[in-house]
Amino acid sequence: MDKFSALRAFVEVAEAGGFSSAGRRLELAASSVVRAVDALEASLGTVLLNRTTRQVTLSDAGAVYYARAKQLLEELAEADALVADRGDEPSGPLRVSVPVAYGVRRIAPHVAAFLARYPKLDLDLQLTDERVDLVTGR
Repeated sequence: MDKFSALRAFVEVAEAGGFSSAGRRLELAASSVVRAVDALEASLGTVLLNRTTRQVTLSDAGAVYYARAKQLLEELAEADALVADRGDEPSGPLRVSVPVAYGVRRIAPHVAAFLARYPKLDLDLQLTDERVDLVTGR
């Protein structure tokens, strides 16, 4: 299991108070969660969780690590949300210049549907039979 998954497992165990309930939350077997936390503790060279037959509690090092790990996971979720909100939807200005006859017959009937599909676009449609430099607009 990678470090990110191990961090998630550790945070879930700390919040759920046990490996079984953390496994249910993560949709993993409890044994997988135990292995992930064990590997994390081994890589850090310290005990993060105090285990008894009845409960799991954070050690002093675990409490410090939990606070930071929780913050990192929350920040990563925020970053994911920011990028997901942007999506791959086109946005911004779109300048199109076409001859009048072609624009009236082929482009104009589809403009409303196009703008409904891509509402973040700012369409500048120029119907002219003159040659236009799209950068300068002349």
